[in-house]
Amino acid sequence: MDRPYLIGISGGSCSGKTSVALGLARCLDDLCPVVVPLDSYYFDLDHVPEEERTRYNFDHPGAIDFEMFENHLVRLLEGKDVLVPVYDYESHTRAPQSEWIPVSPSREEGRRVMIVEGLHVFYSPAVRELIDLKVFVEVGKAVSLNRRVERDVRERGRTPESVVQQFQRHVVPMYEEYVEPVREYADLVVYGERPLEESLRAILALVYPQE
Repeated sequence: MDRPYLIGISGGSCSGKTSVALGLARCLDDLCPVVVPLDSYYFDLDHVPEEERTRYNFDHPGAIDFEMFENHLVRLLEGKDVLVPVYDYESHTRAPQSEWIPVSPSREEGRRVMIVEGLHVFYSPAVRELIDLKVFVEVGKAVSLNRRVERDVRERGRTPESVVQQFQRHVVPMYEEYVEPVREYADLVVYGERPLEESLRAILALVYPQE
């Protein structure tokens, strides 16, 4: 294979995309997997007054720096190193470039794998063209909301009330407008409320179609 095999994982908020990506990476350890989260590519809002940042629509694809994301994917697929941004979800800003995470694709012979995951991984036609296997993780709205409240309170310094408000104002409308429509591009749909192992088996059956 001339370049790494690229798996893209999309789906709704807190559907389990990251768990699927990391689970796949463990299963495909022999293929030197590299995992790149789309969330790392949120635009830096350092120029936006702090009181306005909490009202920003982070579920709109316009919140993502797709130009940088696509550039990094192309470089990684070419075997070149990149620095993946580090994003602070509490301040909504990027860390200084000196703190970004170096990612180096394997230069070993044999099949290699890259995994990209995020809400809008299938949004950009240019990015879709790069992806060899597209997986969509589906989940019900109630489960999505419960998981999001738990995550954002624990990891992002949010209050439950603010999470629920954001879910109703931004998450659901953006899912219906931008995420659900690209489900049609998926080669496989898995379900985030089912056991992770079940989803991984279904994906691996496509990665290793002859086994």
